[in-house]
Amino acid sequence: MPLGTTKVFSIKAHIWGGMRQREVAEMFGTTHTTIGRICNGESHKDVQWPDGSTGSMPRAHRLELNRKIKSGEKWKIPNKDVSLPPLIGKEKQDDI
Repeated sequence: MPLGTTKVFSIKAHIWGGMRQREVAEMFGTTHTTIGRICNGESHKDVQWPDGSTGSMPRAHRLELNRKIKSGEKWKIPNKDVSLPPLIGKEKQDDI
């Protein structure tokens, strides 16, 4: 079953917050390969990241996450129920 816009936005929010791809895949019942494709912008590139960008995760944020992982620094992982950004209309919210 394909992932809907709502789930993909939530996936992106969890990755953005620093959660590992395998953990997110398990949480959403998909594979880490699918999550990797979402992160790299190979699929669902039209769904926004929490900063409003689309496509692959912005390089600067990816580098910041890597720095935090290496330093052991903690980051805020969002709640599972993440609200949609304002640019996604109601018709997109219903395709869970």
